[in-house]
Amino acid sequence: MGAGHERGPSFLIAAVAQRAISLLLMVLAFAALLKFLPSARMQWRDAALGALTAEVLFEGGNGSLRSICSTRARRGEYTFGAAGSLAIILMWLYYSAAVFLLGAEVSAMVAPRRTQRVSGWR
Repeated sequence: MGAGHERGPSFLIAAVAQRAISLLLMVLAFAALLKFLPSARMQWRDAALGALTAEVLFEGGNGSLRSICSTRARRGEYTFGAAGSLAIILMWLYYSAAVFLLGAEVSAMVAPRRTQRVSGWR
């Protein structure tokens, strides 16, 4: 039997629940930032759409960066030592900021169309 069968179904259910709760909390955090940080009024639906976009890209980037780092560590390639770690942290910060700003752009692009159509205040 493989390693997945030894843990049982409750482990799988707990892992899926933990992942879903983690994703939900990240979407809520992004949505709160996109709702309250801009000086313009933003509806929760628009903020949630931008947050969902940002979260999908954020998780994809984190997964690929995690994959790159773990593959290099398994091979024993610790290129540049501490300086390499600093470079990876700076790349992650840059990517995270770009993803957040892209989510804000999605929210800002969707918001005027919806608010003009629904409430007409813009």
